[in-house]
Amino acid sequence: MQKEESSKKFLVAQIVFWLGYYLFYSIFEGRFYGYVPGFLSTAVSTLFTIIIFYLHALYLFPELLKKKKYTLYFIYSFILLTIMVILRLFGEYFVLSKIPMYGTETFTVPKIIYRYAMGIITMVVSVPIKYMFDYFQLQAKQQRLINQQLEAEMKYLKLQINPHFLFNTLNNLLYLTKKKSDAAPGVVEKLANLMRYMLEKEKVKFVPMEEELEFIKSYLELEKIRIPKITIDFETKGAIEEKAIPPMLLIPLVENAFKHGVDKSSAKNFVKINSEIIDNQFNFRVENPLLKKEKLEQPGGIGLQNLKKRLKLLYDDKHKLNTYVTEEKTFVSELSIQLNEN
Repeated sequence: MQKEESSKKFLVAQIVFWLGYYLFYSIFEGRFYGYVPGFLSTAVSTLFTIIIFYLHALYLFPELLKKKKYTLYFIYSFILLTIMVILRLFGEYFVLSKIPMYGTETFTVPKIIYRYAMGIITMVVSVPIKYMFDYFQLQAKQQRLINQQLEAEMKYLKLQINPHFLFNTLNNLLYLTKKKSDAAPGVVEKLANLMRYMLEKEKVKFVPMEEELEFIKSYLELEKIRIPKITIDFETKGAIEEKAIPPMLLIPLVENAFKHGVDKSSAKNFVKINSEIIDNQFNFRVENPLLKKEKLEQPGGIGLQNLKKRLKLLYDDKHKLNTYVTEEKTFVSELSIQLNEN
């Protein structure tokens, strides 16, 4: 798809170039001979200039001159110029002979020499233009390869995130099943809804902000079932309508809070989540207690590492992700994203 778009742009660029060439010289000649003769004369000259240009740029130059086949190059170049000059002179004669100021003086020595000279100039000019076009095509090809590599890496990161999330949720279900909890069927239903969301959004690059935040809320409900003794605050501010975000982008921060900040034997568990939209900036903050076993180190496993890579690929320098420990010995993750314009 990207290759087709690049080819179309390349074709459009060439059409625009030759149209500009034709209009410039037709207006230029029109000032001296009148605009009707100018347009007709330039139409003939442009047609044969295009033929000489592409035959030289696409065949004679790359296939003969660059391969040091000098004799064949000069022979074929001379044949090409001769054929084009003869055809052009006949074309001018039939098209312009009845127009005043052109008359029948078409096959004169000065005009023949001039047509050869213009043909040689066209062949010479075609070389740097050919190099320029090749350069832009190479750049486009390299960009396509980079985009394909980034897309492949993004898919790889998504594949890592989803099993990681599923593993944690299945652990929750296993815990409730062992306890023969009546909440287990509800967990299965909620898990099914979450899995449906993950599967449906796997192939899309962005989802509505409200859907992603609703996904987070569903995950929090699962955790409440698994950990009854926990206080969870989830606050959303700002207009989230018509805002979009990559799917499954926020869940690693939330998972990290439960993985490193929750002690099932403690009655003081809490997770505070704040999301806020200010203009086109999205701020997401997660705070949780820092357990003693973490030794005041900033926790973060594969989930956070993958998140950092995804953010770099998706937003580059338009995001900030900070994690730190407060004086109250709580762990805070703060994510700020400059959202893409819709």
